[in-house]
Amino acid sequence: MVASYVFYLIVVHIKEVDDKATVAPYLKKHSRHVVGICESQVVAIGNAANLVLTLDAVTKAQVVQAFSAIAPISSAPLHFIPFSSQTNWMQYLDHHIGRTRSTLEKVLAQIIFLEAHHVKLLMDIDDCVHFLVIPQIVKTPIRNTNLSAFANEFFDYCQACRKLKTYIDANF
Repeated sequence: MVASYVFYLIVVHIKEVDDKATVAPYLKKHSRHVVGICESQVVAIGNAANLVLTLDAVTKAQVVQAFSAIAPISSAPLHFIPFSSQTNWMQYLDHHIGRTRSTLEKVLAQIIFLEAHHVKLLMDIDDCVHFLVIPQIVKTPIRNTNLSAFANEFFDYCQACRKLKTYIDANF
């Protein structure tokens, strides 16, 4: 009985701990990238609305104010290189959803090394309404004069990213 426990401890558990330690920098880097994508959007949206916004401090009222100041089909700070064309804000938001999902896939591919809470935080981002609505809306003509209809969902996405950032800071 003791021998089997010692065997487990030496062979299985130590390898498991070593593997987690080996993969941890990769998980931190890509989890942090998910947060960084959100942070860059918050700053860009703030700049477009002449506001200083950061992910750490942004409020729902500030997101509503910023989104109310931006027309969905106005130029966003992103160029599609092959065509050298300026994107509009709907394309900008959709592009960053794609980038985020790609990064989430990289992290979730290592699920055996993830804590359950980490997985939950990642899935909260992937499942947020913002990620469901924007890819559908970007395919259709839009007549909204501003982005305010999407502010609440974007703020919820920001909240999910803020929780992930707190987790990363505490656990990596």
